[in-house]
Amino acid sequence: MAILTAYPFDNPSFRGARAPTCARTLHESVGAGNLALMHGQGSGSYRVEVDWRGETAYYIEEGRRVWVTCLYWGGPAGRVAHIHAVWEYDDGRREPLTVDEREEILRRVIDYVRIHHHIPLEVEGA
Repeated sequence: MAILTAYPFDNPSFRGARAPTCARTLHESVGAGNLALMHGQGSGSYRVEVDWRGETAYYIEEGRRVWVTCLYWGGPAGRVAHIHAVWEYDDGRREPLTVDEREEILRRVIDYVRIHHHIPLEVEGA
């Protein structure tokens, strides 16, 4: 954890107007074991579990999940992208995401991280 606390706060070459605030938020979320709050109700509920150290996140709905890259190293925004673009079901099945699902999942991850971690994300390669 020393890397997260030392570099963003102490390095004079660290760039980005939002970077110190975002780095503190990132440090607090990692230290707190991360947030994984449910959004929505019933069958439309979901949560996002972000692993900042591993630079990934899981978008999770009841019985299934999608693995994405989710990284932030300072600056105006982090990045998010699909890794395999497949649903991973609790029973071990996997199936590809539709084009609409791919877009919606990235949008929800971006919204979640902005609201709960106070870090803006952009779709990688967009």
